[in-house]
Amino acid sequence: MDAQKTMDNKTMVEQADLLIAMLRGVKSEEKKKEKLSLKSSTMNYQGHTQKQMQKVSTDLNWQCMYLDRIITDFARVFSVSKFNVDTGKKKYNPSSFHSYKG
Repeated sequence: MDAQKTMDNKTMVEQADLLIAMLRGVKSEEKKKEKLSLKSSTMNYQGHTQKQMQKVSTDLNWQCMYLDRIITDFARVFSVSKFNVDTGKKKYNPSSFHSYKG
């Protein structure tokens, strides 16, 4: 995903909508990962075959890789969005008489 092209010429509202949609996707995939992780940790050789256990383990590995990829995509898009602002301390000078530390 080319993050810069994704965010070019988008308003702040459109960028917010895109970021929200991407975060919803991350949340959904994280829930899937948690289910697979729980399933994997509760399986044993008495109730499941080795092939079933290997499949759950493989599915969990693929889910983790996919989740890492979409989190990285989100971070790339966020980094070029209008929401990626400097969070360091700022000094606000709304007038010549007032000065505020931010």
